[in-house]
Amino acid sequence: MKMNPNQLQQLDPIKKQAEVSATDRGTQYSPLSPPDALTPPSNVKVPYDGLHPYLKLLVDDHNKLKSEMDIFQRVLQELSHNQDVLGKNAKVIDRFFDVFTTEFILHNQQEEKILFPPLAKRFLEIGEHSKSSKPVTPIDILRNEHIEAMQMGAEARCTWKLIQQIIDPSSQTILLGNFLRRSHTLLEMMRLHIFREDDIVFSLAQKHLTPGQLEEMLESSK
Repeated sequence: MKMNPNQLQQLDPIKKQAEVSATDRGTQYSPLSPPDALTPPSNVKVPYDGLHPYLKLLVDDHNKLKSEMDIFQRVLQELSHNQDVLGKNAKVIDRFFDVFTTEFILHNQQEEKILFPPLAKRFLEIGEHSKSSKPVTPIDILRNEHIEAMQMGAEARCTWKLIQQIIDPSSQTILLGNFLRRSHTLLEMMRLHIFREDDIVFSLAQKHLTPGQLEEMLESSK
């Protein structure tokens, strides 16, 4: 079950924020006014080899997570057909939520602690923010996405645990449908968030943060 770009845009919290003008940004793309979620802007993204080692670590984390997400999505597709909630699929689903609870959330916490504060300050300095009375930077958006993913992940995991405790087949089928919807939504939210960071935000960090700042971040992440 793969959502198309229009469905992604409906999930996208960026749509709730004020846009930044191209003049303010100095580019037609921004985390506040993103391009198509499935078409990375080649003229904005800094290639992996051009990123500072600290930013490479963040991309590497994302790549590991995306591998887990791909496995989870395949299992969801199988589950939608055979509805086997106690078989081999159960272990894979449990593993994904363990990874989500530890690695994904820990990764987000590290970003919020190390990368986000200096980058938010820099975004305000260069005009990468909304025009509202209380400026909204891309960092505000990313923080909100972290929270929304945590909420959706918690709801999906709780539904999954409940499914395994229900005996009545009809009730289990209803709960399974809810679980599949929440899980697919979670995956699409995570993919869009990772895209926004890997293809736009980290490139802006490479461009607008000093080598000294990035070195400090690398040391803080150890």
